[in-house]
Amino acid sequence: MNRPFHPADITLRPEDDFALVEPMRDPAVGETFNIWVHDGERNTGLNLHPLLTPGEMQCAITAFLPDGRILDVHHAGSATFSDPARPMSAYVKLECLEPFKRWSIVIDNAPVTVTSDEEHRSGPMAEKAADARLSFKGELKMVSPPWINGALLPESRQTVGETVSRWFSNRLSDGFSPEAFRYDQLVEGSGVLTFEGKDYPIEGQGIKGHVRGVRALAGMTGHTWAEGYSPDRQRGFGVTMFTRPGGGYHHSEAFLLQDGKVHPARIIAIPHLVRDPDRLDAVYELACDELGLVRIFARESRTYWFSLNGWDNPGPIVSGFNPAGHYVMRRGLVRFAWEDDGTIGHGFVESSGTLGID
Repeated sequence: MNRPFHPADITLRPEDDFALVEPMRDPAVGETFNIWVHDGERNTGLNLHPLLTPGEMQCAITAFLPDGRILDVHHAGSATFSDPARPMSAYVKLECLEPFKRWSIVIDNAPVTVTSDEEHRSGPMAEKAADARLSFKGELKMVSPPWINGALLPESRQTVGETVSRWFSNRLSDGFSPEAFRYDQLVEGSGVLTFEGKDYPIEGQGIKGHVRGVRALAGMTGHTWAEGYSPDRQRGFGVTMFTRPGGGYHHSEAFLLQDGKVHPARIIAIPHLVRDPDRLDAVYELACDELGLVRIFARESRTYWFSLNGWDNPGPIVSGFNPAGHYVMRRGLVRFAWEDDGTIGHGFVESSGTLGID
């Protein structure tokens, strides 16, 4: 008897790195990319979150400038496209130059709101007009094999089930399929941000993620997702966990990148959402059969906060730290330091939680 298909059975094809241009058999399928680049030397960062339906894309943008300003827009205009290797929104053009190896990014005069680190720390912010313009031109180089979320550990066949797979969006309405997936790759990114007539070079580390499937976030109460990479030592890591009310987790998985190989790892300890802007330090402890216990110290350098009612009924998205927000998201640029040899890497962390059970 054949066992049911599972994400661990996926073999990615070159075209799986592209975007959909034609509807799939399941009309509820959506698609997202998620790109982070953190330049620790210049205190600069960029996050793009394209949201797609087949042949159409809109894109959220967040840029961290070295002077403490944060530029962002939640949905910077949709546009249609017909080339799966060149998805685009009204202001953002992506191009797959070589599947799973290189992508280019162009932001063309996108409208953004101007805030700052201090404003995000100080409390909820009134909605501002997107009255400034941001441009960017750069490229991503993938430095790790794809991490197919939910495929590394034996217990993932149990924990990536009906509920978690809907949060991951790596399934179709009727279950797992080779047509639906969620994977991340560590990247090095370089380019130039242009704002108010001034150029801000960026050369950093982060990820490119790609998700295709049916998403249903009802019941999700918290998560932690972080990844980082060191080009000097070519070491990296990633963690993802969905926390459970009352303690524990719905799903927990990690990897360590070393010697060009993705090593499965189990999470011993990672930080969860902390509703305190002054709490910037954390420790990640990962256990790996091949590499042993790996401890990584983290320092969050820049933080973007927002809150909402909840994923099943989000209501308005309110930017800024809100200690009383029912559902709070904390997204930050992070410097990582490996305990064993002092390796320094950079990346991001994203964590969320519901009031009362963070």
